[in-house]
Parts: sequence; C-alpha cells; structure tokens
Amino acid sequence: MSIKFGTDGWRGIIADDFTFANLEIVARGIAEYLKSASRKTLPLYRQNNPQASYQAEYRPFEKGVVVGFDRRFQSDNFARKLSEVIARHQIPVYLSTQPVPTPAISWALVKQACCAGIVITASHNPWEWNGVKFKAEYGSSGLPEIMDLIQQEVDLSAGKPAEDDEISPALIEPTDVMRDYLNKLCQLVDLERIKAAHLKIVADPMYGVDAGLLPGLLPGVIEIRNEHNPLFGGVNPEPIEKNVGTLREAVLAHQADLGIAFDGDGDRLGSFDGRGAYMGSHELIPLLLTHLVKNRKWDGGLAVSFSTSQMGQRLAEALSLPVFITPIGFKYLCELMLKENILLAGEESGGIGFKNYLPERDGLLSALLLLEYMAYEQKSLNQLMDDLREKIGSFYSSRIDLKLSNKDQVYQKLKNYPPATISGFRVKEIDRLDGSKFLLEGGSWLLFRLSGTEPLIRIYAEGENPAEVQNLLEAGKEFCLRS
Repeated sequence: MSIKFGTDGWRGIIADDFTFANLEIVARGIAEYLKSASRKTLPLYRQNNPQASYQAEYRPFEKGVVVGFDRRFQSDNFARKLSEVIARHQIPVYLSTQPVPTPAISWALVKQACCAGIVITASHNPWEWNGVKFKAEYGSSGLPEIMDLIQQEVDLSAGKPAEDDEISPALIEPTDVMRDYLNKLCQLVDLERIKAAHLKIVADPMYGVDAGLLPGLLPGVIEIRNEHNPLFGGVNPEPIEKNVGTLREAVLAHQADLGIAFDGDGDRLGSFDGRGAYMGSHELIPLLLTHLVKNRKWDGGLAVSFSTSQMGQRLAEALSLPVFITPIGFKYLCELMLKENILLAGEESGGIGFKNYLPERDGLLSALLLLEYMAYEQKSLNQLMDDLREKIGSFYSSRIDLKLSNKDQVYQKLKNYPPATISGFRVKEIDRLDGSKFLLEGGSWLLFRLSGTEPLIRIYAEGENPAEVQNLLEAGKEFCLRS
C-alpha cells in the first residue's frame, strides 16, 4: 500500500493500513529525515523567506524527539514501537508517560530544545482510525517543504526490510510532559481572575486527552464524558455541534454559564453559551480577537483558513488589523505565524493559535482565554456575542460531511460543470484557493472540499440567517448526490 502524508501527518484505519509494520516504515522515514534535515529544510526556508521572523538554527537529531500519544486503541503501544524505531537510528526519545494533548508535545519539544515532536493520534477522526502527527522544532505543524521531504524518506523506507537491531534502553527516556505544559498555560492566563468570576462551567473532553485538565486548573468545573473510552461513545471526537448534544443538555441541566468541548487530541474546541446556543471557531475567533486587543493590549494581524466565517475578517478590518487568508490546514497558518506578526490564527474546524505562545493551535488555552474574557468583562458569553454582532453584523455558518465513495468524480464534475445559481442565488465568482468556493450575490457563500483522509466531501456555507445556511447546504448536498 501507499503511505501518504496529509495536512498534519499520516492517518489510517487500525489493523488495515495503520499497522505496526507500516508504522515502522513511517518511523524510519522520519528518522532518516531528521538525520539529514540540517542541510535540507530550514536553510531552504530562510532562503525563500529572508524576512521571516523565525530565524533559529536547526537543532541536530542528537537533541532528541518528544513522543506522545492519545487515548485511542493501542496508541500507547504504537508510541512505544515508534520510539524504538527512532532510537535504533541513535536519536534520543523522550516518551510521554501518559496520554497528553498534542500541544503539550509541541511545548515540550520547544522547552527541551528537541529537534521534533511526534504524536500518535488521529485527532478528530472516527474511533477506528489512528495516525502520526509530526511537529517541527518550532513547536507546530511541519511546513509544506518539511512534509514533502518526510514523504520522500517514507517512500524510500517502504522499500527496505524491517529492522531488528537492538536498541539502547538509555535512548528512550520516560518523561512527564504535562507539568511544564500546564505551568506554561498558567503563565499565559489570569486564573485568579477567572476563579473570582465564579463561572459555572461544564467541560466535555469527548473521552479524549483533555479529561481532567480544566477541572484541575479551575476547581468546581463539571466534567462529562471523561472516562477512557477508545470508541468515543460511538461519536467522532470532533467538537462540532452535531457531536456535542450531550454537552448542551448538561449546560442546560446545570444552568451553567457555558460549556466547552475539546477534540480527541486536545488542539480544538467548541462551546455552548448559557442558553444552549452553539459557538464554534467562527464565533470564537472574533470574540477572542476582541479580548486580546481590548483587554490584553496585544497587537498583530489575523490569519484564518479559507473555510472560516467572514466575522473575524470584518472585526479585524474594523480594528485596522491586517488580514491573511490561507488554504485549509494549520500548517499554512503556522507558516504565516513564523513569517508575520500574527496575533491570532484560526481555522473553521476549531483550531486556534495565539501570539506569545507557539505557532500552534491549543484547545485548552483557547478555552482559558475565553473564560478570561468573560471574567474581564463580567458578561455572559451570549452578551459578548450580542455585542460583537452589534458591531460587525450577523453571520451564520455551518458544515456537513457527505460520505461518498466516488468523491473524486463528484468533485471533478463540480469543477467542470459548476452551477450558475445555488438555492436561488446567482454565483458571482468561484474562488479555488482550496476547494471550490461559490461566492453568491448578497454575500453568502458555499464551499466544497474533499477530505484528505476520509471518503468525504465537506460542504461549508455562510449566510445571513440559519435557514439560509441550511438551504445552501441542502442545495450543495443535492448537487453531489445527483452527480
């Protein structure tokens, strides 16, 4: 089979293509990349971007790799296997002693000055998937040229026999990465102000690695779905509205001020206000941007991915902040954060990163900053949202994932024979930065994009009201099913 890296690494079905044998191929490829990277990657990056803000020298492979894992089936054993393969190449490994959020590995590799981080996780994918996320030495997704070089080494590795050399146990060091990670978040956020606000909070880690973390920082937080369940309760561990109805029920039952859901590996979030209204990153990006500018007095631009709401862009323009639009995938946002003064970088799927930290998304930090905003303003989340809409207008966004075995053929037909009208709106323009985004008269839009890891076409829409958005999504779905 062919092992292909996507936007953040490699994912596959457990026991089908995600096997110990294929994991060894991937681990060998990463190890070979790390041993040759000093002459291939960052010097090339600096040559292409001489004004880049990131100028640190490449760290040699002797600095070691931090390895972590999530709570999926066999993730701990997969992490051990990967560590052994990496260590056979005489690269030291700092192996987490427990399941940890992906951003904890990113922070650990930066703090320990390692050359890379690797996480065994399939993020928000269904339970039967697992994967490998690669983090470069600056603490985030590998830049496109880095991932291309890793792919080349993985392709070469696939043609080699399995290794059986003995390894030195001293090259694999069990490491507690959680303590330093949580200490860093405590330095970034005013926990005492949050505690003094006496907010009633419900947290939903969706059976993932953030279980216990928010209650540990803020005693009194109510937590649901926190036990270890590799099947994730039969729901994809992605904090989008259709997957977190249980959290909404808990928020209303406890009369809480808000609910916060995290994804399977802890780098994304979604939320509910006290009235049970869902708020994803479309809403959270402008809310958090307001807080960082108004209360924290931070400066910089806004970077958002192609599928994200216009809300953040409208707010940034009102605040006279520069705006950057990237293809979908946090590696593109990461690249901007390395090159430009970016205050906040966000994507539609719930990942948000911040200045003064890492060029990396972090669900727990996003949640704490949101709570800090409420504490500063002494307002509910719905009041803050009302204030925002009064300033920039109302926008509503949603997404559906349409499972199609012939997704490539359907998408090709969409490109070759695009509709002139959608749900009664004339198509003004088609933007193909990443997928096909139909810009409609009146300001609404509909985006079609193929999933890189699953047999899905993702359909995104934004409009003036929820009914308009649903009509657009249904029109997009109907087009795909007819094709």
